[in-house]
Amino acid sequence: MADKLKVIIKNTQKEVKIQTGVRMLLRRCCHAVLENEGFKGSAELQIDFMDNACFEKASMECMGYVNNVEFFSVSCDDELNGVKKLGNVYMSVEKAYQKAESLNQSSQRRLAYLTAHGVLELLGYPVGVERNITKNDKVEMALVQLGLNARPNYYYFA
Repeated sequence: MADKLKVIIKNTQKEVKIQTGVRMLLRRCCHAVLENEGFKGSAELQIDFMDNACFEKASMECMGYVNNVEFFSVSCDDELNGVKKLGNVYMSVEKAYQKAESLNQSSQRRLAYLTAHGVLELLGYPVGVERNITKNDKVEMALVQLGLNARPNYYYFA
């Protein structure tokens, strides 16, 4: 388990109200993922809530193209005073809430789902959210630990 984890959450968007308790849920989600992965030492990461316009701009700046999904992550891999800086998870809150509605999920579960995927990518898991069953298993395990039951259409493949 991480000795100390600092999760910085920035909300630059004003389009969607972030519900009470979401920030704490996402911090707990980051802890669950790092614990499940056996991460040792102290770490810091940042989650950025953005509107669609800022998200597209950040996507273009960081990756050189507009990312049409709900999130992307950029690893940092720096260390300062014994604290490993993992990187940033960028989220389009508008897209996340729309996707949650289309999947009949709560917005909290959707944001936690994206956070878990983002943290796994910061730890080196490959991008490709739906193609990597092992990664999806890890995400669902973290969400179940948080009391967010497995989605109805989630199946475990052995």
